[in-house]
Amino acid sequence: MINKIYTAFLQKINTVTPKIDSVYENKACNPINDVPFQELYILPSDNTSEYINETTYNMEGLFQISLNYPINQGRTPATDRVNLYMDLFPKNTKLTYDGLLIRQVGIPQIANLGVVGDRYKIVLRVQFLAVI
Repeated sequence: MINKIYTAFLQKINTVTPKIDSVYENKACNPINDVPFQELYILPSDNTSEYINETTYNMEGLFQISLNYPINQGRTPATDRVNLYMDLFPKNTKLTYDGLLIRQVGIPQIANLGVVGDRYKIVLRVQFLAVI
């Protein structure tokens, strides 16, 4: 089910223009100098079931978009991209993939990680809940 959730988020993210290079989980990362890129992760957390004999369960977690922009270009290009994603994931967004409904919980969280290596890094996390 994690793959379905990951794919649903990727499909939504791939609707944003202009596109930037993406690095996917467990894939090689070979960034090009002075070219921004994003890393895309799914971070599952809790699986819960309301009843003992229940055949379904709730999967909670975060989908994380780590934006990596070249340093010395200011923060505006990165924060402009964050704003695109904030608009993409308004409160109560629902995604579906292969019959699975994924609901966004709350509003995305933003964390500025500052300069890491030769990149200015901002992370956006979207909390989700899926009934499996």
